[in-house]
Amino acid sequence: MLNQFPEGSTVFDPFMGGGTVLLEGLLWNHKVLGNDLNPIAKMVTRERCRWISEKNASCVWSALEDVRERVNIRSLEKKSVHRRNLSWLSHFHPPYLFVELLHWIDGIENLYSANERETLGAVFSSLIVKFSKKIFETSDNTKQPSFPKGAVGKWMEYKTQELLKNQLKLATKIPNTAPAIIWNENILELEGPEENLVNCTITSPPFPGTYDYLKLHELRMKWLDLSSNIMSSSEITNRNYSPGQWKQVFREFMLKLRRWTAEDGLCYLVLGDWVERNKRISGLEFTQKYADSIGWKVTGGASVQREIHDSELRKSFGKNGKWEHLILLRK
Repeated sequence: MLNQFPEGSTVFDPFMGGGTVLLEGLLWNHKVLGNDLNPIAKMVTRERCRWISEKNASCVWSALEDVRERVNIRSLEKKSVHRRNLSWLSHFHPPYLFVELLHWIDGIENLYSANERETLGAVFSSLIVKFSKKIFETSDNTKQPSFPKGAVGKWMEYKTQELLKNQLKLATKIPNTAPAIIWNENILELEGPEENLVNCTITSPPFPGTYDYLKLHELRMKWLDLSSNIMSSSEITNRNYSPGQWKQVFREFMLKLRRWTAEDGLCYLVLGDWVERNKRISGLEFTQKYADSIGWKVTGGASVQREIHDSELRKSFGKNGKWEHLILLRK
């Protein structure tokens, strides 16, 4: 999608998540803007889009070795680590892995350099669920992980090496003059881009057809000592909204996005179907119904059917099932 725009175009993802849209935009030599209310999204995107030199990479690797040495010494000395949410966190990990995780995050947070803390903190965050009893991030089902002692350190080395390799590879493809611009705000309050600036928006907003974003990252946020208050109070939607409230949120968001969008700009909206009062609502039909009244034209789209694991939810969606839509809108 991004190859249709000339180099230097402005690409925006107002709900950037892991930053894939921004990374792709950089690789096509575009200016990239991103926003997400979740501080972990900002952390991950910043690392995926970070330009580094060989010297920067060496500094990060040296910092990793310093943390590893600290972990080994403090583990042998059986030093305790004090952390908020300690009791809550302990329920998600076997004791031996829990202790290793505690020592690693303590070592990372005691690094002097902010850049190295950020990079190794992002690597650590990517391993939290792996070493937990959760089967996968969106599931409440559990199992005992089967990693040996010392696994946290080995995986920190492996994932740091992988990240540095990707960052150095990215540095050969993009200049060190146009970093990604990233915000961490409620999209309806964001001042952000200038009017008529954005050539292409690609995003999946937290509307009813998407997963529960806050619940997905709760374990990571507790480990990183990040408050979830702003996310829970400032998300643009609430899953208990009435149909009228959903319409109003959609209207406010799309009007604001329109102000930021250039005259010939495009918006690609990823939106799933959802259930409202035991009735299936098509994300595509919802967008088609309300887009015209707020200055957008639906000019194309593609849909794919999604599997539904919950039996009650399957009944609510009916014979048509649940679909996810890529919707093309023009200003």
